[in-house]
Amino acid sequence: MYYFLRFGYEGYKFSGFQRGNGNNSVEDSILKVLKENSLASDISCAARTDRGVSATGNVLKLSSDESAGKIAGILNSHCEGIFVSAYAEVKEDANPRHCLRKTYSYFLRDTPDTTLLSSQLSLFAGTHDFHLFCRMDSRNPVRTIERIEVIRTGEKTVRVDFTARSFVWMQIRNIMGFSIENASRGRLIDPFQVNSWSRKPASPLPLVLTDISYQSIEFTNVYSGSKEKYYTRAVEEQWSRYMITEHIVTELGRSHIYR
Repeated sequence: MYYFLRFGYEGYKFSGFQRGNGNNSVEDSILKVLKENSLASDISCAARTDRGVSATGNVLKLSSDESAGKIAGILNSHCEGIFVSAYAEVKEDANPRHCLRKTYSYFLRDTPDTTLLSSQLSLFAGTHDFHLFCRMDSRNPVRTIERIEVIRTGEKTVRVDFTARSFVWMQIRNIMGFSIENASRGRLIDPFQVNSWSRKPASPLPLVLTDISYQSIEFTNVYSGSKEKYYTRAVEEQWSRYMITEHIVTELGRSHIYR
């Protein structure tokens, strides 16, 4: 039987995504567990994210005689930093890369001007040649971005959603780097009227592949109580670290006042 598995991972915990990319890539980690448990010998993935980029909605395909539920359970139990959230039985010729669209989300804190940032980002929507805003490889840099949306998610937090059928290498990070730089300087520049720019891609850590959609494929959700508990505790621990770190930064900023 052939399955699509929707899976996610904490990208900053791995040496990269593709197999052979260091000693601890996402693909190698999944393949190791699958082979050790005689579940599958190979996988193909819908998206190969940059090093440091995370995902909640990537998709992989595998062939196995075991049930998808069993495979998901074993991966969730044995893959640290990786989780499977849903599955679908598919035909042999189904290709996870042939999707309708992908959505990436970039998370920001304390943006200087969300209105200006949104205006700058909106200029990237539509069909364009993105050769100045990607790391070139053999693929055509002409891409169509269907939607770019800036959403305020909290008093100090903003999420930027990018939706397209496909993206090229480092495209979103370069778009974000260009847009953040201009918004922070209070300016609006047409990105396709410049000959060059500083090429300072934004950090990969706040970038998450959040969804990949397909035509006529319905996924069944997987429940993993142990994984849910793990991430609930992780949120609490990270919040505590964040609050302490913010307090330290505040105190260091005040320290020079009392010299």
